[in-house]
Amino acid sequence: MSIKPTTIKERVLMICEEQTVSKTKFFTQFGQSYSNFTGRDKKSPISSDFLTRMVTKYPNYNLKWLLTGVGEMISVTNCELLEIENKELKREIELLKQELKH
Repeated sequence: MSIKPTTIKERVLMICEEQTVSKTKFFTQFGQSYSNFTGRDKKSPISSDFLTRMVTKYPNYNLKWLLTGVGEMISVTNCELLEIENKELKREIELLKQELKH
């Protein structure tokens, strides 16, 4: 059973872990130090400037999840939603075609 992160900083660390760069490089690109996300510093507030830079660089992460912990880590893009709707419509069309044949 996995424990859900309870702070924004813990969720930022989860995003960092998914990236192919080192933790130091990940945080440096946003003007932060990795040490600000460890130990007691993990409980300190995070700046809105940092969050703005991070979600601009990595827009595929769900902002609601990042801020609140609610929802999925990765957000579904409009493109993906359209693809899903398109597949569903194609299925419906095929079903209607089959009904018309009978």
